[in-house]
Amino acid sequence: LSLAWTVGPGMGAWVMVRYSYRGIFLACSSLFLVFLAVVWRYIPSLPPNAEARINPVPLARLLRRPDLLCYFSAFVLVFVCMTMGIMNLPLMILQSLGGNEEQVGITYSVAPFFELPFLLLFGLAAAKGGKPGPMIRLGVIIGVAYYFLLSMVRAPWQIYPLQILSAAMIAVLSGIAITFFQNYIPNQPGTATNLYTNANRVGSTAGYLCYGSLATGFGHRVVFLVCAGVCVAAFLLLWLAREKHEATATPDTGISRVAGV
Repeated sequence: LSLAWTVGPGMGAWVMVRYSYRGIFLACSSLFLVFLAVVWRYIPSLPPNAEARINPVPLARLLRRPDLLCYFSAFVLVFVCMTMGIMNLPLMILQSLGGNEEQVGITYSVAPFFELPFLLLFGLAAAKGGKPGPMIRLGVIIGVAYYFLLSMVRAPWQIYPLQILSAAMIAVLSGIAITFFQNYIPNQPGTATNLYTNANRVGSTAGYLCYGSLATGFGHRVVFLVCAGVCVAAFLLLWLAREKHEATATPDTGISRVAGV
């Protein structure tokens, strides 16, 4: 994923400059055809394994747990910020900072370049027994700094070093987030993934709905200030739930606590 984000924006900027929007859409369509051909030729059709057939705990039942509800809500807020940030950044470069399409491409190529080592770093830390809770909170704090600093930039080149913060934030919140939920819903990997995915979908939808009003009514800089404030709210939710969650969640007790709700 990070590799795609590394080469994709640069390729997209080049196609945009040479062939405009028609070229972008034709290129994307062609890549989907390549994807289909690879899947058709090389990906076998396999039945689900025994673990995947375990009856999952319904999401509505899980969200009755105050700690999981806090975590789910925090991730919804994080994805609201990510969605608004992705939509807002290129428009701010083009409309507010007087930049061009090439600078947009460079901006979106910097972060993925640093995501690869950050993903390895945080993944190694998690594999060696690092608690995902503190790392997730660190990722949100990085998000607060990232969005606040974006609201202060005055030239496109000033965004480039800030994309390192974006890389660290995404590496944490995307790289170990599913593991974060799986640690607290043992033996339910599909349900944990579903919880994370639904937080992503709800947050993205809310971000799309909110972005237009914020950008039109208050400007691109205010959008990033709002994102910083929303990340603060997400951090507070994570902080409020941390003590009970990190003190009591173990592989042997997670299911029993869910069943007892």
